[in-house]
Amino acid sequence: MNTFLKIFLFNRLQKKYWGRELEDNVPRASFSELFQSDSSLLAFLEDLETLGVVLVSDVPTEVDQIHLLSNHIGHMKKTHYGLMWLLPDPNNLAYTGDSLDLHTDLPYLQDKPGIQLLHCIKQFTSEGGDTQLADGFSAALKLQEMNPKYYEILTQTMVDFVDFGIEDGRKFYASWRALRLALFPLPVIHCNMLRCRLDAEGTVKNINWNQMTRDSCFGVSSEAATLWYEATLTFRDIIQDENNLITRKLQPGDLLVFDNLRVLHGRTGYNAMQGERRLQGCYWEWDTVSSFRRVLRREMTA
Repeated sequence: MNTFLKIFLFNRLQKKYWGRELEDNVPRASFSELFQSDSSLLAFLEDLETLGVVLVSDVPTEVDQIHLLSNHIGHMKKTHYGLMWLLPDPNNLAYTGDSLDLHTDLPYLQDKPGIQLLHCIKQFTSEGGDTQLADGFSAALKLQEMNPKYYEILTQTMVDFVDFGIEDGRKFYASWRALRLALFPLPVIHCNMLRCRLDAEGTVKNINWNQMTRDSCFGVSSEAATLWYEATLTFRDIIQDENNLITRKLQPGDLLVFDNLRVLHGRTGYNAMQGERRLQGCYWEWDTVSSFRRVLRREMTA
C-alpha cells in the first residue's frame, strides 16, 4: 500500500453526503458480528465516519447492551445526564410523547458529544414515534449553493445555547456563550473559518442546531438578527424537505448510531397515554472511535 493511501485510510475519511435516497439503504450491522468479526466492526466504524449513521440490528431488548458495545470499542462519554439515559423520564422534552424538531444534542457544552447511540428496547405500536434524520453537512452545502449570503451568515453569527434542570437529584446549568473571540466559536454551521467562504465541502466541522436550547439572549443588532432568522428559516426548510429527510420507526432490537455533530435527529409525536416507547441512549467521543478504527485498519492491512 502506498504512503498516500495509508495516510488517507488511517486518518479522517472522506464524508459521503446523503438525502432521502439513503432511507432504504442505511448501512446496517449485526450486533453479534460486531463482537465476532473485526472486518464487520471496521465496516461499521467506516460507515459511521463517512455517512454519519449506521443501524445495528438484532440487539437484545435488555438494558445496558450499549454498555457492552461501548466497552468493546472504547468507552462512553459522561455528561450531566450520566453515562447512559433511559427514556421515558419526565425531566426533558425528549422524554415525553411530544414531537421533537430536528436537532443536535447538547450544543451548550464546550465538549459536545460526537456520537449518539439510541437502543430501542420497546416501541410504541400505534402511529407515531418515528425517528427522523437529516444530513446537516449536505444541508449546509445546499444552503451555500442556494444562497451564499445566508450560508455566510450561519457560519459567522455566534449563537448562545443553554440548558438547566435536575438529573439524579443534582441541579445543572449548562451554558455556552458564543463569543466571537472564543477559541471555539459557535455558529449554526461551524467550519474552518479560513476556508468556509471558498467552499463548504471538507471544511464543515459540525452543525449546532437545537431550537429547544437556544438562549433567549442574542448578542447581535436587530438588523443582524433579522438576517439570521431569515437564514435559519431557509436552512430549516432544507433539512425538513422530504427529499433530504429519512423517517424510520425503530423496532425493538434496533440500535441507531449516528454522528451528533453532523446528523440532525428528531421524532414524530405519539400518544404516550396509549402505549410505551422505551429507548436507552449514550454518547461516544470521536477521538476514541476514530482511533480504534485506525488500529483495526492498520492491523488488517499490515
